[in-house]
Amino acid sequence: MLCENCNSLFGKKRPHNAGRFCSLRCYQAFRKKREKLKNDLDGLTSKRRHYRDNKERYFIQQKKYVLEHLEQVQKYKKEWYRKKSALLGVKPCPKKISVSCRRCGKELKLQPNQINKNNYCNLTCRNMEYKKRFGEKAARWKGGRLQMESGYVGIYVHPEDWIYPMRSAKPYVLEHRKIMAEHLGRLLERWEVVHHKNGIKNDNRIENLALLSGKEEHNTLLNKEIIRLTKENKILREQILILEKKISHH
Repeated sequence: MLCENCNSLFGKKRPHNAGRFCSLRCYQAFRKKREKLKNDLDGLTSKRRHYRDNKERYFIQQKKYVLEHLEQVQKYKKEWYRKKSALLGVKPCPKKISVSCRRCGKELKLQPNQINKNNYCNLTCRNMEYKKRFGEKAARWKGGRLQMESGYVGIYVHPEDWIYPMRSAKPYVLEHRKIMAEHLGRLLERWEVVHHKNGIKNDNRIENLALLSGKEEHNTLLNKEIIRLTKENKILREQILILEKKISHH
């Protein structure tokens, strides 16, 4: 048999141990341990019950202790920085100035060198304010004239302008369409095409523009122009060949 107290082997059974302990001493020691464990558990439950009843009071005391500790740490830091700056000959930091947020008006405390840079309480206020900066108020404003990759010229249009419905995805209108709309005194429809007579896309003089009813008419004009240019090209090649023959004979 194995003793539950000392973990030693024994062979005889006695009435006081019922086959669980090797001797009376082990049995009494085991009882003392069990009673002590029971008392500890009772004390623990009583402590838990007491903490549960006085939880708010303990929380207030703990919070008060933490605040006092933080105040002491801040005082110590200020004193340490003051002594360090005095030893190194460094000027102390200037006092923070109270400034209001540009968007919501919340009071902020900033250093003098940060007043013109970060006058916003958070990123949300800054982003919402930056969204309002479009057109002439934008940081990269270059006069509102944009040379596009396609060769056309774009003109910035303010939302209050009557030509604003003719804009593209960006708030820009093609300059030749804008000039034609101002010349006619009305908005151009989407299917209406403004054609450049001389083929130069950035030559937006009104004498060089013609209003067409649609893309089909525009395509027919382009096809006619292509046919005319091919004929001229053929004639010029024939003339070049004639000149080359004359030069070779001489």
